[in-house]
Amino acid sequence: MHTFSQDKKPKLLKQISLRKSFYSNTRDNLIHAIEYIEDHPDIGHINHVILESFRTLYAPLGLLENSESIEARRVALQSIAVLEAHIKFLREEFDMPEPVPTQVMAPPVTMMPPQPQPQPKKEEISEAISDAQLAANLFNSFNQD
Repeated sequence: MHTFSQDKKPKLLKQISLRKSFYSNTRDNLIHAIEYIEDHPDIGHINHVILESFRTLYAPLGLLENSESIEARRVALQSIAVLEAHIKFLREEFDMPEPVPTQVMAPPVTMMPPQPQPQPKKEEISEAISDAQLAANLFNSFNQD
């Protein structure tokens, strides 16, 4: 058993009191949550459950603002693991599929339609043919010698 010396004993910093009143003619979803916890004593006492939920959601943020970022990150990873496990549990209970993971994809390549090329004029065609004939004639004349 671990004992604290007088100077090492934890000091009470804050005391939390939870109080919520419900009207008998209303049905708040919180009432359903309380009834669920009362019907399942293995979950824990209502105050414990409320404080653990609060700690899971806000302790990483409080640590980030008021403590070392390394510790805040460690606690954030723990909180994420708890929340992801609870999300998985809820999906199974309600038979909800996991969301399809989105993948980062390159934007589709848009192909530009081929641009019409200007058609050569008849004079340009005949000049090209005569230039090609001249080149062929010159080539043949060098090969005959």
